[in-house]
Order: sequence, then structure tokens, then C-alpha cells
Amino acid sequence: MSARWRRAPAVVTAIALLVGAPALAGATAGATAAVGPADVRTAAANQEGRLELTSVAPVAPRPTGRITVRGNLVNPGGDAFSDISVGLRVSTAPLTSRGDLAAIAAGSDDRRSMRTVPGATRIPGEVTSGRVSPWQVSVPAKALRLPGNGVYVLEIRATGRIGNGELRELSTLTTFLPFLPNAEGYSPTKLTWIWPLVGTPARDAHGVFLPGTSNAELLPGGRLADLAVAPGQVPVTWMVDPELLESAAALSADHERQEGRGTTAEEGDPAAGRWLAELKARLANTPVAALPYADPDVVALTRHGDPGALERAVARSKEVTGARLGRESDTTVAWPADGFADAKTLGALRRAGAKTVVLSSSALMLASERTYTPTGRARIESDDGSLEVLVADQGLIDTLSVDFGAPGAAALAAQRFLAETALITLERPNAARTILVAPPRRWAPPAGWSAALLDAVERTPWVRTVGLASLSRTRVPTEYAGATLVYPQSATAAELAAAQVARMGQAGAAAEGLVRLFARPGGLETTYTGALLSSVSTAWRTNRSGGRDYALAVSDRISSDIDQVQVIGRDLVTLSSTRGTIPLTVSNQLDQAIRVRPVLRPRVGSRLSVTNPDLITIGAGRKQTVRVPAEASSNGITQVDVQLLDATGMPFGDTTQLRVNVTSFGKVGLIVLIAAGSVLFGTAILRNVRRLRRPAA
Repeated sequence: MSARWRRAPAVVTAIALLVGAPALAGATAGATAAVGPADVRTAAANQEGRLELTSVAPVAPRPTGRITVRGNLVNPGGDAFSDISVGLRVSTAPLTSRGDLAAIAAGSDDRRSMRTVPGATRIPGEVTSGRVSPWQVSVPAKALRLPGNGVYVLEIRATGRIGNGELRELSTLTTFLPFLPNAEGYSPTKLTWIWPLVGTPARDAHGVFLPGTSNAELLPGGRLADLAVAPGQVPVTWMVDPELLESAAALSADHERQEGRGTTAEEGDPAAGRWLAELKARLANTPVAALPYADPDVVALTRHGDPGALERAVARSKEVTGARLGRESDTTVAWPADGFADAKTLGALRRAGAKTVVLSSSALMLASERTYTPTGRARIESDDGSLEVLVADQGLIDTLSVDFGAPGAAALAAQRFLAETALITLERPNAARTILVAPPRRWAPPAGWSAALLDAVERTPWVRTVGLASLSRTRVPTEYAGATLVYPQSATAAELAAAQVARMGQAGAAAEGLVRLFARPGGLETTYTGALLSSVSTAWRTNRSGGRDYALAVSDRISSDIDQVQVIGRDLVTLSSTRGTIPLTVSNQLDQAIRVRPVLRPRVGSRLSVTNPDLITIGAGRKQTVRVPAEASSNGITQVDVQLLDATGMPFGDTTQLRVNVTSFGKVGLIVLIAAGSVLFGTAILRNVRRLRRPAA
């Protein structure tokens, strides 16, 4: 849960500017801000500056308008910068492919022809060591002399002096400028969104919250709170992890949290309750698909031997979404982690009820090369029949998967996203296509960024947003008709390890034996299932040590619970006759009633026979003693094995041994005892009579 409730980094200013907010106050003034010590140390050796982009406006430039670029100049350390000028350069020709765009974004040395745009801005004064100065360059769109519709490379250059040195280049930053003013020259691309609301496992096998977790992601501005409100009226299809809904509900009520070796009680969190209530209202009339409970790594489960867990996770998903959202969500849409799955996994998904699967475009190999992006629709044959495939564009996934914590990364990602969609449209301007956008599962953009991006997309003429149903109704394009499934080595490396799945299987087998004892379903049975599925959550793909620790903790908790049900009592029981009873005490220290049947098995049946009792019910935290009738045929000690059975007759726990000592004398012994007693009694009488006669004589 520490990852789940982590607050996303806030770069609100950059996002506001992305959608055309007013310029920063004093952007061209000499006001500066401090840079952290780490930045100073990093750049102390080269004394060069760093440019950061905060916005490019407007989203869709017009030939008669202006283009305004804003950002910051950072002096990471060393001598002061002076005589600073920030200007623009633009490519003389548009990009011709998304491959070129990706290469430039990755930092390749691009040799295309560039033109300097008149209208550079100056930063007065100095930017001293460790300071940040905002800048703004605003020029008429016609000054760029763009030849027509296209995506252009936009370069920002800062020049100045370092100390008393000569005028030189301080820093260069490259981004992209989509320019498509002639809307009659193309048909807009349709975009459809999957909107993930997925968390990280937060509770143990008893439903107790893990230490160090908080509600930060549910507070206004937190990751989950921000994603929940971002779409507004944009028709996205929500992909929700039911475990997140259940954890929010548990957090909103009185609950327990681990503290040291024990737990501490906490009052319900109102923020969690509000988040859940508002989400329920927001999703009331919206398409919602549900992941299997706790978002287990379905590929790892299938490839490493426990595909049955997937069916349990889907069943639990239906139950939880129905309870928390007031309606059962669609579980027929499957979304393997990162959009990759092998044929065996697709078969398992099909058997678990999936009819449609979301895969990355990199997971499908086309029969022939293509120079454009086809509609994201395909069909794949699995072991158990065909599956409809919704193809998520990998280029857009990569664009949304950047490290948003890096300075200026948010604005660069926004510009690249707009440029990618513009290029998709221009690849085949007269052939409208539908493209699926599937952000990373635990997407963590800065607060406000995703809402601003959706708003920007809505205001571009080259894209319009449609629901997922629109893509589902689209015919499979010829480009994907002969596509084959690809499962690369990188996907194999990303899976949870086989040992992690094995830990879940072992703990699950142990828990299953204990669950069979429960007098009523629910309670620990429910929390066990949730924790076991959480132990193989995709959240642990990027936190292997955390996943291992979580799985071991779940296993230890279940083992501890098993030890709470046991037979207690004496090691040696004595029978003073051939018939008697053997007392047994069964202890149940669980918080749940159990039904159990103690069974005694003498190792030498010819010496001792017993009549075992029927099932008994033992309340939570109680002990119960039963007396087992026994009959011995000879004297001596007999070893007896004691085993607890559940209602189905399956053994539970380890066998306990006790000894039964039979001390019966038999008929001969009884006669001898009576005779000896008579002699002793007669002798005593005789001695007393003689003692009385002596005084008389």
C-alpha cells in the first residue's frame, strides 16, 4: 500500500500552461528561484545550463495567431550566466514518420535542416549559481514559415556568457510542434481510452493494513483522486481493480494497522469514504471493466502452474464490484500486464470468461511491413477459441510512461503525445482510423496533467475521442488479419518469478485446509483469498523484494492461524477398568467458529478399541472437551494417534500422540483380592477379641 497511497509529483503550473493558461507573472523579468543542492553538484563540472519546457500554446496553432513557448533556464552550478537570450529554431520540413519522431525524442542526432525564428527573448541580469529563471518566447505563427500541415521539430536555444567568457550556447532543448491548420486535408483520428484505477496491495491475510501506508493518494491532488476526476465528460472506459475499491471501503471504516508485532486500532478515514462514494456516483452510467481481483500477474500464473487462481480472481472481482459500485462490472475484457501474453495465457483468459483482450501493438507481428498505424483491432486464436483483440498503440504507451518526476518531462510528454496523434492522422489523411490509448496500470502523472491532456486532445482538430464500444464494433483491418502473437524476451523478464507463484500456491494449499474447518463462509476465508491473490499482483513486477516480503508474511500469518487449532491435554491417560473414556480437549483460538471431528486411532487395535465422536462446533476463542468411549482387552500402555478431520473427512494439521495405560486386574485378580481381603479382615477380628479377653482373665 505504500506505493498505492504515494502522492504523485505536482507540476500544476506546467499543465495549466499546456492548455493556454495566462503567462507566468514576471516570466521575462529577472526573478529567479533556487535549485536543489543535488542539481548544483551534478552540473558543477561542465558549468552549462539546462532548459526546461513548461508549455507550448496554443494546442493547435493557427497561421494567423501566435505561438508562445514557456520554460525555465537552470544554472546548475558554477559561474553566473549573463547576456542571456532564448530563441526558437524550427525544421524547414515536417517529419515523415513516427519512427523519426521516436528517434528524435530518444535523443538521436538529427541532421535535418533548421530555420532560426526571429523574435528571441532576453533574460535581463544574471542567473547565478543554483538559480532558475523563467522565460517566455512568443512569436507570430507566420514567423515560423511552416509550409503546411505537419509535425515539425521545434528547438529551443539559450545563449549567453558564463562568467566573463565569450558568448556561447548554454543549452538546447528539442520538442515537437504539430501544425495542422488545414482541417479539410484530413479525416480526424478517433482515440479511445482505457482509464486505469489500480493500486498496490495494502492489507495482510487478516485484512489488517500494512505499516507505513497512508491515504495520500485518495486526498485531493493525490494520484488516485486526480485520475478519478480527470476524464470529466470525456468518454473513457474505466479499468478498475476491485481490490482498490475494497481497500478504500475498509479504510473508510474503523480498521486495524500493523504496528511492531501487534496491531493498533484506527478510526475510519473520511477521505477514503468520500473518494469511494464520489467514484461510485461518477461511474454510475459509465462503461466500467474490472480487472481480476488484486490484478494478479496472469502470465506468470499460467506459465508457472496456477491458472486456476485466475478464475478465483475473476469470481471475486464480480462480487466486489457489485458490492462497492452497486453493479457488476464487465469482466470479459482482459488486460495482461504491459499488453503482452503468450498463447497459453490467452487460453487461460478465455476459460476464465474473457471475450476480448487488450494487447500492445508490439505484441502482434503483421504479415507485411506498414508505413502507417492501422486501426487497433485484431483477432487471435487461443487454445480454447478465438479472442477479439483491442490493440493499444505502443508509441502512445511509451509517451505516457515517462518519468514525470524529471524537470520539464510533463510538458515534453504532452507535446509528444499531440505530435504522435497528429502524425497518425497525417500518415493516411483520408483514411480515418481508431486508435486505442492504454496508459500504464499504475499511472502517476502530476496532479492535473491527465485532465489537461484530455482537454488538449479534445481541442485538437486532428483527433476526436470515442468510447471503447466504437472500437469493438470496428471490423478487423486487413493489416491485422494475418497478425501473429509475439511474446518477447523482455516480456518474459518482466514476469513475476516462478518462486513467487510457488509461494502463493503453498500458502493457498495450507489456507484451504483451514478454511474447510470454518463453520460459516466469509471472515478469514475472504481475507485469505484477497491476500493470496495480492501476493502475485502485477504491482510486484517493479518491486520484487517487496513482493517476496509480502508473500512470506501472508504465508507466516496463515501458518500461525493453523497453529491456533490444536488438541491439548495430557500425554498419558489411565483406564482403571476394561471400559472407560479418553478425554480430549480441542482448542480454537481463531476469531471464527470451526467444525471439526477428533479421531483416535490406536496403533494396536487388538488391545484397545474406541468409538470416535461426530463433528463438533467450537466457537471463536473457545475450547471444548470430548470424551471418547474406549474398551481395552488387555493391560498395559497403548500408543494412540489423534487426528482432527474437517466436515469432508480430510485431515487437518499434524497428528498428535497420546498413551493410554490400562490397569484393569480381570476376574482372577478380583477373586484373589476378595480372598486376601477376607483373610485380612478375619485376622483383624481375631486379634481384637484376644485383646479384650486379656484384662478379664
